[in-house]
Amino acid sequence: MKLSRLLFAVTFFVAFIAFAYFITPDFFRLFDSEANFLYFFNKGNRMGHLYDAVRAHQDHGPDLIRYVDFVDANGLQSKIVVPMETTGDDLGMYYFVPKLLDFFPVLSYLQGYYIVFSSIIILGFILAVQGFNLLFVKTKDFVLATLAYSLLSFICFYAMDVYVAAFLACSIIPISLYFFCKKPSLVSTFVFVFFGALLAVCTYFRAHSSTGVVFFLFIAFITVSGEGKGLKLLSTIIPFILGVAMWSLYSSSIINKRNDQLMSDKYDNRLLEGFQSSHIFWHGAYLGLGYQSNNKYRIKWQDQYGYKVANNYAKAHSELNLPRFTPLNMTEEYEDILKGEYMDILKNDIGFIFKTYSLKFLRLLIFIFPFLLLGFVVFKFNMRGSKQLWLPAGLSILFYCLPGVIVWPHAIYVTGAITIGLLLGILSRVDWKNNKLT
Repeated sequence: MKLSRLLFAVTFFVAFIAFAYFITPDFFRLFDSEANFLYFFNKGNRMGHLYDAVRAHQDHGPDLIRYVDFVDANGLQSKIVVPMETTGDDLGMYYFVPKLLDFFPVLSYLQGYYIVFSSIIILGFILAVQGFNLLFVKTKDFVLATLAYSLLSFICFYAMDVYVAAFLACSIIPISLYFFCKKPSLVSTFVFVFFGALLAVCTYFRAHSSTGVVFFLFIAFITVSGEGKGLKLLSTIIPFILGVAMWSLYSSSIINKRNDQLMSDKYDNRLLEGFQSSHIFWHGAYLGLGYQSNNKYRIKWQDQYGYKVANNYAKAHSELNLPRFTPLNMTEEYEDILKGEYMDILKNDIGFIFKTYSLKFLRLLIFIFPFLLLGFVVFKFNMRGSKQLWLPAGLSILFYCLPGVIVWPHAIYVTGAITIGLLLGILSRVDWKNNKLT
């Protein structure tokens, strides 16, 4: 019975997506929102980088490289290969799409992109629905939960890009909570190893896309796991860590192999260092203060404005011999300059930052609240199990709101918060206090 309803739900959802994409795409594009960067089967804003990564990989062989335009001292233009980390640390797309095209060379890079991110969304849907399948004995409850989650899953096709990694990460929550209520077993151990690796992969696609889930699960473990917490703690955290470590070792080997291949081809090793390989933070944080177009500091939400500020600083401090900053050359010095600009405002005008962040947070609530409400509405505000989940859900939602508050309040930036909000309402149907799975 349980297997059949899971298969029916997954089959129906995948068939609906296929119908929408192949038969009636124009209808669903009527719901595109340019203001929120939501488009049916969204191409995202990384197509240029992805195209350069696919071409460089196919021409040279190593993973995680890309082409960039280069002009030498004589004005001659050419394309050179640089590490993918020059774009930041969201590397998953640039690894998995070229790999997929290695196996299916007839695919275009755009088709590879659609397959990879459609798979992420569908896998997230399957994991969450299987969690509902385990938690809800009554078919009516299962159907209501699945329909609510189907809506969010479908909307994810309007976001796509790296932002749906948070949706996939959050989708492990129902199954994880189910095993929290059960005695440790070999099955649960393998599940948590897999989930640990999966969370690490999600982070590979989008930095910190799994962090809110880790917060949620750690706190929820305390609130819903019942008796035998000590044994459950060991049987949960150790497999999780093992899964994370397995992916971390593998991803490190990708970089090492890439570097060895480049060096064997007499690659200039200076191009393997000196770039900002961690997630670019202060660039977005500083420009995010320009949320109000008429702000007193005249900060603009434009990448070029950030380069202009940094280059003006470099010009005024010529004794530091700073390079010219560009999208390709966002070095640690660049981040330090914008950090200094941000900190000056923080020290001298914290009220401006507080006001800007408050306005952005209120805008984010417009995206989160409908899904938070939806989860409770489908179960007629049956909140008997919500008390044990309010704290982990609340902290996770606040964490997932940080990019939108600090940088820009796009709906796609809070995919994780929206997913947690919906799950809070759905999972409140379960009596976690008494570990009664309904």
